[in-house]
Amino acid sequence: MKNLLEIKDLKINFNTEEGIVRAVRGASIRIDKNIIHGLVGESGCGKSVTARSVLNILAANAEIIGGETLYHHQGEIVDLSKLHPDGKEVRKFRWRDISMIFQEPMTSFSPVHTIGNQIMEAILLHSDLSQVAARTHAINMLERVGIPDPAKRIDEYPHQLSGGMRQRAMIAMALSGNPKLLIADEPTTALDVTIQAQIIDLMKQMKDELGMSIMIITHDMGVIAEMADYVSVMYLGKVVESAPVVELFYNPLHPYTKALLKSIPTINSKREEKLTAIAGTVPDAYCIPDGCAFYPRCSQYKPGVCDRSEPNLTEIATDHQVACIMYHGEVETDGGK
Repeated sequence: MKNLLEIKDLKINFNTEEGIVRAVRGASIRIDKNIIHGLVGESGCGKSVTARSVLNILAANAEIIGGETLYHHQGEIVDLSKLHPDGKEVRKFRWRDISMIFQEPMTSFSPVHTIGNQIMEAILLHSDLSQVAARTHAINMLERVGIPDPAKRIDEYPHQLSGGMRQRAMIAMALSGNPKLLIADEPTTALDVTIQAQIIDLMKQMKDELGMSIMIITHDMGVIAEMADYVSVMYLGKVVESAPVVELFYNPLHPYTKALLKSIPTINSKREEKLTAIAGTVPDAYCIPDGCAFYPRCSQYKPGVCDRSEPNLTEIATDHQVACIMYHGEVETDGGK
């Protein structure tokens, strides 16, 4: 069995004063062992919410209303979505089996505690190590992620580190429990391109050393091309296409995937040539259109078809799934609601 995590038909709502926000509307993602799985899409498509639901660390007004999050653990299958977010059961998996690198380490770290104290806290919560042993382990982790003079850096505060160093410290904390799955939410967004390349290389190196899987969330298709083995494309709370990374780049099927790939510059682009922009914006999650949610922006929109029924995510070729009426006729009749 190569499956590590299976997200099946996940649905998450946010209850607000303005109404119900349908952030995730039936997402399905499979992450295998020892691979890097990319999750891409524009801002507001539900990528981070889907990832945070794996650890059950959603906002107080969020509610998982359907679906399963199946984690394959020591011969057993555990549905993480059914565990209480504050219970002992889910805490057995957080940071020890599944850990997360958050989007901006400056806001994720506490500004009033040292880097060492925060890494040691994660270690002490999930192990039987003493304070001295936990500190030694934290120093070793800082060294492994390439932080110079870790015995000194461990007693520094987040504001004393550069952006790249903070991100490395966040990775050290996330890896301190030797997790089976690392969720990296936009780990390179706030970094310059040189540091981005270093962080990407570091994550790939640690993945090979620890034999873990990585779920990387980003809107940067260049990062996906560099890192990922497999890719899922999300749009407005649903996965619209999934494929191995080479297949996705050379044979994209969904109009949204094609538009994403056309919007990135290439080495052959001319200086005066404008990048192709995706028409329109992501619809409001308070009021999602009937049918395929992408149809208001789609250049291949078919009136009376795309605006009436939402296609299922269906396998078109080996390990290549797409949700588009152009490739199959099997559709939902409830508009995906």
